[in-house]
Amino acid sequence: MKMVDEFFCCLDYNRKVSQMEEIMKRAFRTFAVIPFIILSMFFLNSCKQEEGISQPPISYPETRKGDVVDDYFGTEVPDPYRWLEDDNAPEVEEWVEKQNEVTFAYLDNILYRDRIRQSLTDLYDYPKYSSPFRVGEYYFFYKNEGLQNQSVIYVQKGLEGEPEVFFRS
Repeated sequence: MKMVDEFFCCLDYNRKVSQMEEIMKRAFRTFAVIPFIILSMFFLNSCKQEEGISQPPISYPETRKGDVVDDYFGTEVPDPYRWLEDDNAPEVEEWVEKQNEVTFAYLDNILYRDRIRQSLTDLYDYPKYSSPFRVGEYYFFYKNEGLQNQSVIYVQKGLEGEPEVFFRS
């Protein structure tokens, strides 16, 4: 009988511990949001326009709507912007140019844009290496000097070999 009582006592204790863990998880989730809210308010406040500087209203180019409708198992699904999927079409290239004019006119008016760009450049400008993999007696790995668009694959013979560019895209 004593063993049965101990078993049920342990069950009750485990239930209480589980309940306490759930309460702690909820509290953590609740309080973990507070720093995020504070940082968001700080960031949004730093993004507001300074007095005396006003952005002109944005006037987006007109986007044509097509009349393409697909039938999926008896359900008609309109796809009015299907024509934008052909990125080589002259009409799409013209539309992209107009969108870029609007976009860059807005971006060029952001006062801190160059400082943000420089900060991001500084953060990403460091050498990056992939995990090496072995094929026979050769080791291959990818390396990016920091600001390269694509990593370069290197090969070296054994662990002591000198890395050489295997393939550069």
